[in-house]
Amino acid sequence: MAEHSQPIEDLVRTLGPEQQEAVRRFIEALVSKGNNAPACEPAFRWEGALSDMRERFTSVELQHALLAARTDRP
Repeated sequence: MAEHSQPIEDLVRTLGPEQQEAVRRFIEALVSKGNNAPACEPAFRWEGALSDMRERFTSVELQHALLAARTDRP
């Protein structure tokens, strides 16, 4: 990352009010985006849960059954 000679606050102060507001909105968007990041990697505890059905159904058949179950709900 390149070094900057002026702190961000000083640079923002040189902008007009509309530009400062745009910077504020941009920073708020970055902050809210960062807060929505997952705290940790998913555990995938469900992995292999349907392995006993491997001999009876293909993965495509299970996908179709799940889709049908979702669309049948009111």
